[in-house]
Amino acid sequence: MRSTRILSASLLILAISACKTASDGNGNAAANDNKPPGEHVNPPYAGVRGMMRAKLAHAQAVLEGVAIGSFDQIQANAGALHRLSTMSDWQVHRTMEYNQYSDEFRWIATELARHAKEKKLHATTLDYMSMTMTCVKCHDYMHQAGLVKLDLDDLLAKNSPQ
Repeated sequence: MRSTRILSASLLILAISACKTASDGNGNAAANDNKPPGEHVNPPYAGVRGMMRAKLAHAQAVLEGVAIGSFDQIQANAGALHRLSTMSDWQVHRTMEYNQYSDEFRWIATELARHAKEKKLHATTLDYMSMTMTCVKCHDYMHQAGLVKLDLDDLLAKNSPQ
């Protein structure tokens, strides 16, 4: 029951976030003037929460790339996701399960970039779905293990349209 609630909340937050325009978290349009070529967004981040926001922004850009068939956009943002996952802020816990999810995420991001380079739409779509499921499973693990406290009311309030 708890897993279903967390999964439902995660998918709801992802859906709400995907429907919103890119913003700086305060409802202001995010500046994308300094983005690397091909990257849809280049969000600034500080700490774990900011890194997760950056991960979400790049994942949304991958989804957009899949939807419009922009393989350059998919490849660039898959690379950005892989780079994020190798940074020290990513390593928030030193457990075998967390390391396994992180390794799986990096492998999928690499495959996603490779399939985008090869212009394989169905493969990139499956990679995106696998990456999303890996994130949901890792987040669920973190909550179940008590490593992260999930405040659903706070998350929903921050991600609901004004």
